[in-house]
Amino acid sequence: MVARRAKGNLLIRSGATAFVTLLAILFGSVGSVRAQVNDSAEKPQARLVDEFSSAGSCELGARIDAFLIEIQNNSGSKGYVFSYNGINVLPAYYESPHYERAIMNHIVPRRFDKSRITFVRGGFLDSPLTQFWLVPEGATPPETKRSSLEAPSIPQDRAFKFDQKYIGDFDGGDDGRFVLDSVLERERIEFGEDLDEDGEASETIDELVEEIPEIAEDQLDHYWLSSAFGGFLSLRPEWNGVVIFYADDQRYDIAKLTNRIYSAVNRYEQDGDRIAGRVRVVYGGYRDSLEADFFAVPPGAGDPKPTPAERKADVEDWDQ
Repeated sequence: MVARRAKGNLLIRSGATAFVTLLAILFGSVGSVRAQVNDSAEKPQARLVDEFSSAGSCELGARIDAFLIEIQNNSGSKGYVFSYNGINVLPAYYESPHYERAIMNHIVPRRFDKSRITFVRGGFLDSPLTQFWLVPEGATPPETKRSSLEAPSIPQDRAFKFDQKYIGDFDGGDDGRFVLDSVLERERIEFGEDLDEDGEASETIDELVEEIPEIAEDQLDHYWLSSAFGGFLSLRPEWNGVVIFYADDQRYDIAKLTNRIYSAVNRYEQDGDRIAGRVRVVYGGYRDSLEADFFAVPPGAGDPKPTPAERKADVEDWDQ
């Protein structure tokens, strides 16, 4: 009987000890979790400021400026630019995401502290994506999105579009140096008549037309030329290139534009890419903006085919 009581007391004491130990572990764990939560809440976190798939030049500039202001207003913080290529991106951007260079060029003249911005190439996603992150002092920079997509392979048996560019100073807009004389004269008369109706002097238009400069080789701008295209062909001496340009032949002098493109192609020689003799220039037909497609042609492959747009009807034709 006494032995049974002793055994029972021992079991009670053991159970009590185990219960106390369990409570200690439980409250210790809760305290640890609370401490971790508090530390996490107090530690600054990286914040996504902006993201976009595509943006025009004006919109892109506004987004960049807003991002720079955000960084400037947060002392000690840094900005991270994450760039992801879409799987259908042109080969010219395989190694340099589409907006990366444009963002860099936009920042340079603003004399912003370069040490406060980091560019990260995130690889390939199903569609292109650019992200602006604000990383406060002490925060952990964000990680790139995980993706199993790899860069598409370069075709070896067919011509393919490597890059595309707008020609001119206005993203494919009008360039008076290459407008047909007949069009300039017609517009001079039309604009002059409009000004007469408003009581203004038509001589103003005459002065503007006379100010259009003559074409000179040293005046031809080449900044739109695809430098990536030149570098690509220079590494492949057996390959050729074709530049197909598009313009409204009822407005522009195609012969002058052709000479302009060849003048730009010759720039590859000056820049060290010895490819000018392997690149042909072809007029591809109508498009409502001045554009150029840069095609790489592997040995034995046929030439690319132009893809002109359908000409839109004039407003006057709609009433007929």
